[in-house]
Amino acid sequence: MLYIEELVGNSIRNLKNLNIRTSPTLNVFYGPNASGKTSILESIYLLSRLKSFRSKRISDVITNGDDKIQVFAKGKLKNKTFSVGVEKGRGVTRIKFNGREVKTASEQVKTLPVYALTPDHHTLFVGSPKERRHWLDWSLFHVEQQYLQTWKNYHKALRQRNILLKETRSYNSAEIEGWEKQIEEEGTKIDYMRTQYLAELNETLNKKHLPIVLPGDTNIVYLNHNYAEKGLGAMLAKNRTKDANKGYTALGPHRAEIAFNYQGLRVEKHLSRGQTKLFAAALISAQLEKLKKNGGSPIMLVDDLCAELDQESSERMLSLLLSNNVQTFVSSIIMPSWIKQEENNIAVFHVEHGKIKKMLK
Repeated sequence: MLYIEELVGNSIRNLKNLNIRTSPTLNVFYGPNASGKTSILESIYLLSRLKSFRSKRISDVITNGDDKIQVFAKGKLKNKTFSVGVEKGRGVTRIKFNGREVKTASEQVKTLPVYALTPDHHTLFVGSPKERRHWLDWSLFHVEQQYLQTWKNYHKALRQRNILLKETRSYNSAEIEGWEKQIEEEGTKIDYMRTQYLAELNETLNKKHLPIVLPGDTNIVYLNHNYAEKGLGAMLAKNRTKDANKGYTALGPHRAEIAFNYQGLRVEKHLSRGQTKLFAAALISAQLEKLKKNGGSPIMLVDDLCAELDQESSERMLSLLLSNNVQTFVSSIIMPSWIKQEENNIAVFHVEHGKIKKMLK
């Protein structure tokens, strides 16, 4: 199991200095809006993803007047002590894990996987297909050892095909055929891993996780029929002229879609905002289970726990997420009365004006 015992940070929005000791089970941060609750969750997310879940620009996260953000944590990973630190500023990123410099973001994410349920949960369903492909790729990266390299090989071949189509207009060249062969080979692997992952996710989601928060069933569908039936290689060769005129390769896993269906209808059209949040929580819960079965140790973040939900729904949702036995960090405007601090070693913190106070039992 992975859990943070001590969290320290500097220059995180309105949190000038962050220094807390946390519980390995549930940690609740409550207080008024703009008090700094979400910034604590952001700091944990930053340790894993090297970015915020609220803003694309790191400058938005750094305290006004400062030039960099620093976050450091100590904890346990599979019963061994670990330390991790991230320093990030304009054009500068430094990562250390157990004193060793980490060279790539992918290595850091693999070591310290963090899942987040945020107020923007609905963007997965209503956003562009790119959002859903990114979600699926990130999910597979954690559970399929070969996925990242396969994805890199595919996109390398894809870039080379696009360059040749733009520069040569020689659509039957052996070089283009060679890259198309690699696109087909790597793309077929990607499609297979994506399809298998979604099939397994559908099964565990319907059997175990979704029924706790919503009635009915779901079916997550991978849509690649525009090239899968006739074969990706054949379609690439057929569409060379069209693709050259467009300036990009229009078919392949990089253009596939993922449809989230609930009771036979698309989630984004059928469910309310509150129901969508419950659906997203069940989806993440199923992913946590799958990651743990594959030997992973994740951390869970829930920003604005009670938003869009009544008390009963909030209770069921948090109970579902906690059932995965992963360290969980929750923010809320008010302290939920149904969370009993004396149970399960829960840590509660009151946050206001950037000041954090640990509430005693």
